Amino acid sequence: MTDSVSLRQDSFYEEQGITAISNNSAVVSRDQSGNVLIQPTSSLLVIEAITTNVLAESVLPLINTQFNYFKFPARTAIVDETLDLDLDLDLDLDLQIENTVTEIIQTYPVLPAEYEPKSDLRVTKEWTTLDFSNVIEGQPQTTTNAFTITQNLIDLSGSMKITADINSEYKSKRGTANSRISLALWYEQEDGTTSYFQNDDGNLINYPSGVNNNNKVPREGIYRTLINRTLTAEEISDLGVNTTIFIKAFAEDDDDDRNHTILANGTYVKFEAV
Repeated sequence: MTDSVSLRQDSFYEEQGITAISNNSAVVSRDQSGNVLIQPTSSLLVIEAITTNVLAESVLPLINTQFNYFKFPARTAIVDETLDLDLDLDLDLDLQIENTVTEIIQTYPVLPAEYEPKSDLRVTKEWTTLDFSNVIEGQPQTTTNAFTITQNLIDLSGSMKITADINSEYKSKRGTANSRISLALWYEQEDGTTSYFQNDDGNLINYPSGVNNNNKVPREGIYRTLINRTLTAEEISDLGVNTTIFIKAFAEDDDDDRNHTILANGTYVKFEAV
């Protein structure tokens, strides 16, 4: 038996003639898929025409054919047919570019060369390569912080003097010292062989002024270390092309409260022909 609510809904749709669009199963019978079930004796099927009123003012902006950037009909301009467009351009360019870093470096003078640090460097208890990445004069560095022997340098067949002036600062929390900084001039050949040079005075290790094998830095402060080495033409040739020359340092501290710092200010290394 149909309840009163369904009967009122059914009556409303019957009066409006729109029972076919009701989703109420009491008004319009539908199968499980939602399709309307037509009953020949009792179903009312209404097919309504759909009419939509569109105002002209809402349509005009959509079909506005006005061109804001072009005007029609198109206008043409006549170009003088006798105009000679042969500009006689010589486009035969020499594009031979030196692409490798080595070739570019060879355009620089081999000597002199001078490098300095970009910033201070803390020295530890292990050999540390000093920062000499700021090129003041001479060829660019193919290896950072190092001077590279090129074929041009070997072809000069002359000696080269290496001078390093290094400022270091030592600090001790205790106000006394039992430590020193050690510096050495190193080289690395193309085959990977690495060692350090003997200095002009015959020593391998360089210490700050006033410091030697028998004493250590007496008080905290700033100390200067000089390294001098002259390479003969034969030594340069024996080292070979692409050998790099650089400076390393380590701190001979007896405990962790010591602090050695290479100061960028006043520190440099030079390579000069002699």
